[in-house]
Amino acid sequence: MSEPVIVLYGNSLSLHAAAAGIEGRSGWRIAFVEPQAESAGGRLRALHPDVILFDVASSPPEDAITLLVENAHLILVGVDFEGHRAVVLSGASPGLHTSGDLFGLLEAQIQRRETSDAPQTCANQQGATT
Repeated sequence: MSEPVIVLYGNSLSLHAAAAGIEGRSGWRIAFVEPQAESAGGRLRALHPDVILFDVASSPPEDAITLLVENAHLILVGVDFEGHRAVVLSGASPGLHTSGDLFGLLEAQIQRRETSDAPQTCANQQGATT
């Protein structure tokens, strides 16, 4: 089995910090692609990446999004170290065969959001008394 290819899409300080952490892992191949380069899209395709990391603050991921549509196994990870979060996009998705499938997917996403955004009640807040 070949090494997984992780492409760092851009040249930001955040991506270089991520690369430093990734380089210590054995069995992972790292490549940098500069989004503004004329050949960025072709280079991405030629690398056959498993994961593309990009900095949400500085790298426009147009070529990476195009590749995501073409490759269901690809994972895009937008990193935001200042905000302490990552945005993960995957080409693997449930099949949408009917409009009902789409509505089911949308409802599941909305329900997840409503559940995670729900305010805490007094009973589940730390230190609350009843």
